Amino acid sequence: MAQAALHQSREMVPHVPVRQWVLTFPAPLHIFLAYRPEVMTETLALFVECLRYTYRQRCLPQLPASTQRPRRYDPDSLRTYSTSHPNDIGAITSIQRSTDALSLFPHFHTLVTDGVFFSKDQSPSSSRSQWNFTPAPEVKEAAFIEAPPLTEEVISEVLVHFKYRLIKRFVRRGHLRPIEGADAENLGFTLHWGHDEMDEEERQLLKCYAASTTLKHAFGAQSGDPLSIDYTTRLPIKIKGPLCVELDGFGLHAATYVEAQDRDRLAQLCRYIQRPPIAQDRLVSMSDGRFYYAFKRTWANGARGIFFEGGDLMERLAALIPAPRKNITRYHGVFAPRSKLQKCVTQAAQRQSRRYAVAVRKRRKTYWYLWAELMRHTFITDVLLRVQFDEKYKGFIFALCCA
Repeated sequence: MAQAALHQSREMVPHVPVRQWVLTFPAPLHIFLAYRPEVMTETLALFVECLRYTYRQRCLPQLPASTQRPRRYDPDSLRTYSTSHPNDIGAITSIQRSTDALSLFPHFHTLVTDGVFFSKDQSPSSSRSQWNFTPAPEVKEAAFIEAPPLTEEVISEVLVHFKYRLIKRFVRRGHLRPIEGADAENLGFTLHWGHDEMDEEERQLLKCYAASTTLKHAFGAQSGDPLSIDYTTRLPIKIKGPLCVELDGFGLHAATYVEAQDRDRLAQLCRYIQRPPIAQDRLVSMSDGRFYYAFKRTWANGARGIFFEGGDLMERLAALIPAPRKNITRYHGVFAPRSKLQKCVTQAAQRQSRRYAVAVRKRRKTYWYLWAELMRHTFITDVLLRVQFDEKYKGFIFALCCA
């Protein structure tokens, strides 16, 4: 977690403002997305594509007068314009699968550069024909256009656009199919789980998923019964805050914003989106053999913790394990490996970063940081301490090492 956060904040993201977008899904999609990782990948790619279109639409009109601007700002025109004039956002996504109650809840935490990078080269690929399959030349220099202030109307447009395209794509790919016997006026759709018959392991895993989303027991004598939840007095329902919208079960939150020069806050946010599902300091073993897991904050219905038997805790952990050979951290836009702007943007980030570790191995490239450096950024304490023996007090004292 700390290793990836330092790499992202130091060597990938340049000194530009960054905004966090959090996307949640309605309850019927929780089990489906967790069970079908390839569908989750398609959903994430579509969400990033919607963000890319929104940022291009808001930022490209601010291009310098010496740069050719797109004639229209519809999705097809912007896509065509970007093939000859490279421009893109940078996005780092962490796929989270759980809530405070360790229940299955897939959602996306996406860090997006709050603006668009564009090539300052003189149209490096404008002379290439559409039938020229040779690789495009690398962009040598890129500039950044910061996006205008975000409003609830813009977030609503992103969410409506994403929902419409998601339903359309699910129907086209066969993930959503019409319900047999439904009339033409009230046509409904149902999720399609696949043609192949599930084996026993998959059926048991889906049983864990279903119990995890509803906070119930999956196996044993109490199968189907709700778990014991620690309630306090009921609190009033909270109204959605600024830059937070909800539509038919889909939720989108974009109020978290990091200034361009606040690198410590960026590293903290990178660690946050890649946090593990369980906080060990909130998990307590009780005297009666049960486990108590305290929530990070009290829920709107008054719940403040949940009780687990040993088997129930194993059921929750089984549901939270991601699919094999599927990365939970994804890179899009200028941070993607095959982006035309990737090399110049990351090189600019490395030039701007002045806070490298002092004691690192002398190699051509640094792949791993020292544990002391990671602990200094995690606990804000320098652990590189040397022990000095004080003859006067006959004891040991600690002094900071000199650089």
